[in-house]
Amino acid sequence: MIDQTRWPGRVGYRLWAAAAVILACLSPVWAQEALSRKISIRNDARVEALLRDFEKKIPELMAKTGPPGLSVALVDRDGSVWARGFGMTDETNGRPVDPDTIFSIQSISKTYTATGILRAVQSGSLKLDVPITTYLPGFTVNSRFENHPEKRMTLRILLSHRGGFTHESLIGNNYYAEFPSFEAHVKSISDTWLRYPVGQRYSYSNLGIDLAGYILQVVSRKPFAQVMKDTVLDPLEMKSSSFDWTRTRANTNRAIGHAKGFSTVPLEFAIIPSGALYSSAADMTKYIQFQLNEGRVSGKSILDAKLLKEMGSIQFPLDGQESGYGLGVSRAKRNGSFLLNHGGGGFGFLSNMTWYPEYGIGIVVLTNSTDHPLMSLPNQILDGILKPYAEETKPAPAAGPKPWAASVSLIKKIIGTYVGRSDFLTIVEQNGKGVVNVSGKTAGTFEFISDSNAFLVQPSSATAHLRFFFAADGSPSFKVVIESGAAYDYNDGPNDGPGPGKPEWDRYVGKYAYMTWGQLERSIEVHRKNGYLYCDQLRLAEYMPGLFFSTTGEALDLRGDVPTWRNIRLVKKGEPQPAAPK
Repeated sequence: MIDQTRWPGRVGYRLWAAAAVILACLSPVWAQEALSRKISIRNDARVEALLRDFEKKIPELMAKTGPPGLSVALVDRDGSVWARGFGMTDETNGRPVDPDTIFSIQSISKTYTATGILRAVQSGSLKLDVPITTYLPGFTVNSRFENHPEKRMTLRILLSHRGGFTHESLIGNNYYAEFPSFEAHVKSISDTWLRYPVGQRYSYSNLGIDLAGYILQVVSRKPFAQVMKDTVLDPLEMKSSSFDWTRTRANTNRAIGHAKGFSTVPLEFAIIPSGALYSSAADMTKYIQFQLNEGRVSGKSILDAKLLKEMGSIQFPLDGQESGYGLGVSRAKRNGSFLLNHGGGGFGFLSNMTWYPEYGIGIVVLTNSTDHPLMSLPNQILDGILKPYAEETKPAPAAGPKPWAASVSLIKKIIGTYVGRSDFLTIVEQNGKGVVNVSGKTAGTFEFISDSNAFLVQPSSATAHLRFFFAADGSPSFKVVIESGAAYDYNDGPNDGPGPGKPEWDRYVGKYAYMTWGQLERSIEVHRKNGYLYCDQLRLAEYMPGLFFSTTGEALDLRGDVPTWRNIRLVKKGEPQPAAPK
């Protein structure tokens, strides 16, 4: 399996460690939301002392782990409270970072793109819930699940990552050094295959957001960067921010991206609505302030409060879901309330933007490297500020789940390995119980409450509610953590029968390498196991001769002269490097 915990390209709503999703889902959550109230952090001696400590701590952490530069800003409803720059814009020939230094904010761009689309909804030029073919009648996409899946897609589905798209396209993605047009990139989406049925589940993807941004461009009859300038960046007075590569390149106070193993990192790429915005910490506080003031800037309404609330609400929630993705932004419970945020990572940058609507505060942290562990800083700082208020609102512990007498056959039915967005977990049977192992450690034990629902109980007694989904033949298909909406696909298990083991698959077996920004970087191995082909650890199923799909829905296409995995060009060991598509 490709290591998705350190993609050099944008990872956006990423997991900072291999088991982060499952462990986060098991963290205690509040059973009620905090009272709606604003807190005051200005002229607060405790807060000022905390911030002084971080002013000393941040340079020390940067000296140990990188990055070359970091910008941070704390904001409330009245504006910036604290803003600092640390380090340099470039590790060689750079200038000092300040709060006005622009960084690539990568996938946080999705939040701004969603805001632009909601402004178009407000004006009546777009609708969230009509088929996208209303605006793009010629758009199509490949699907194993249904004919014309595009007719079931809406802007709401695209902005909430429920279109079933894969993450990369064949033209213009996180791996290619060439810089095609945005239009060529969007056109190539039609050549991709959906991973999942439309609307079935949350599945993070650049492609859905890029397609939504292209629709905004089409109906506005302006380049996407200009639409965003006119409808979002200028009204919010974000004067240094831009999706326009010409403006970005010309800015002399621009941080340079750094990625381990690469002497240079590309500046420009075609995945524009999902990740091309450059902004500064100072500018981004204005966006948070706009959010905290319910869509108003200097008393003027920019976005209707109802649409803003819709943006921050979990879309298509499961019964009992407390965290998840809204329209271009994620929502989670923390500190006795809820927060909204988005992260971004790739092309030499990591970033985070987080705010608490009820408390009326937020933070931005921007860095110019993908190789450091400092993206816990936003929560560290906000947790320190909010600790007294979180303790005030902490509810009494909820009653535990009522167990259900699950049969051993049910437990045996679900055992095996499951694949999340960037990690594997294993369910095993021990003494008649289902036990989950993550990275070789026991994460919890199942207490079933029905034949498809269970609570995973940690050693600490914290619980997470899981729901299992099964295929028509009764075999496990995937499971979802209800509180967060995170899904894990069933990969394989000891009860699986052997595959067809076709002899003609021999020509596909071997090692394949792929390139990142023009240099060979990593490899995958296609091999046989139990009558199946595998791509590293992922089991494959043949859909048509030479076209395989992994258990996570990703395509391995070995039909043509240039093989691809997840739409990334491959070269088989001992064969010439593939040419870029035209």
